[in-house]
Amino acid sequence: MIQIILLLFPLIFMAKNIIGTVVDNNSNTIAFAEVGIAATDCFTQSNINGKFELICEKSRLNKTLTASKNGYLINGVVLKNKIYDYKIILEKVPNSDNANYKWIPSIDKKNEKACQNCHQRMTSQWQKSAHGSTMHNKTFKTIYNSIYKDDFKSSDGNCASCHQPIGENESISCDFCHKVYRVNPKKNLTGTLVMELRRPHNGEKNILFGSVKDAYTRDDSYSPLYENSKYCASCHSGHFWGDEVYSEYSQWQNSSYSKQGISCQKCHMPPQMDETFIVPIEKGGLKRSSGAYHSHSFIGSKDIEFMKKALDINVSIKKDMNVLVKLENIGAGHSFPTGSPLHHLLLLIDAKDCENKELIDTNGDKLPPWSTKVQRNGSIFAKVYRSSLAYTQNSTHFKSLYPNPYWRPSQLEYDSRLKANAPVLKHFAFNKKIKSVTITLIYRRLYLSWAKKLNTDIDDDIILYQKTLKGSQCN
Repeated sequence: MIQIILLLFPLIFMAKNIIGTVVDNNSNTIAFAEVGIAATDCFTQSNINGKFELICEKSRLNKTLTASKNGYLINGVVLKNKIYDYKIILEKVPNSDNANYKWIPSIDKKNEKACQNCHQRMTSQWQKSAHGSTMHNKTFKTIYNSIYKDDFKSSDGNCASCHQPIGENESISCDFCHKVYRVNPKKNLTGTLVMELRRPHNGEKNILFGSVKDAYTRDDSYSPLYENSKYCASCHSGHFWGDEVYSEYSQWQNSSYSKQGISCQKCHMPPQMDETFIVPIEKGGLKRSSGAYHSHSFIGSKDIEFMKKALDINVSIKKDMNVLVKLENIGAGHSFPTGSPLHHLLLLIDAKDCENKELIDTNGDKLPPWSTKVQRNGSIFAKVYRSSLAYTQNSTHFKSLYPNPYWRPSQLEYDSRLKANAPVLKHFAFNKKIKSVTITLIYRRLYLSWAKKLNTDIDDDIILYQKTLKGSQCN
């Protein structure tokens, strides 16, 4: 009798495992769907025949078994006592888009559908981020209205495809970002021009795409795209006149970060480790493990400490008359700085001799005239364009401006930005002994030459590094 019980024990144990099948609306089985108990770490995958077996040690009663796969809506069934075999039906995402869809606002206290009602912290982060202010950015609006529109009076350009994808004077919104079904990067197209959206027609389900695999309470769809750098390529890879002006995505592709599988989202949308609810419990949210959702602050150049962590800087004085500065981009999977070519770094070298006079003569770099009011010792880390003479030599259409606006016919002059994990050494040799030297690294969002044209001040110089070294003993 004991032997019979022992032989039957594995069958009894297996019978208590959750088994089942994942199918579509037409009862076709779905292979490799993610199946698991919502808000737990108990997950498995359906096999080639859509079958699954889930082994969970935790209590299952009154919990929900969910299934998801790219291209389908997430669905779930409530687990019941003494029932171990389940069928989960997944509905396909519609293969059409409605260009006349009315966008759901991110923040609107009068609209019960507004995202803030269930995602207050996320929408607050988004509102303060660069994504939440793409059409309210002071520098962008000034440049667009003053320089771009002066160049092309009858054209709005393709700026809107990234800066205002949901309509005039509207920034990138939550609803827009979570309506992206597919991204197909192309050389001369950006933003909405390379995106496939899934906006519902009347009577269709209002689907939101995202990276959560068990969000079964709404019409959500899991999409691995939202954890993939390719998603970012839509707006962070842009060409003008055949040249890749915005090149963050290709920079990442060519760096060690892509080879290690470190995505843009991992750095710029890290998990919120102090949060266990995606939706508040009073709104029906499920308690999850720490880091339940990712930051929607889109951490970048607005976070000074974040930028500082990306750089490693070492400075020294050699033989009383030489300043050596070694810089390395150790924390960004793309060039530093990146994004708009307007963003650049200035390395300032302020050295004094034994009489406390400024040392000017050096065989090291000098800052270019467009970057500083007076000639100074230092280096520039920037992407600079000059006018394409083949196009403009017989034309007076464009008013002279240097560096050349990248939306004009341009030719890349140089790109000295700090590439990922590529050390750069700068050497400044003076003709007198150095009593002291101050090394300053400044991040700037706008060319000084452009600021003068726009009659605006540079008020956002960000000091990323500053250090003063003592040199020789002066008698």
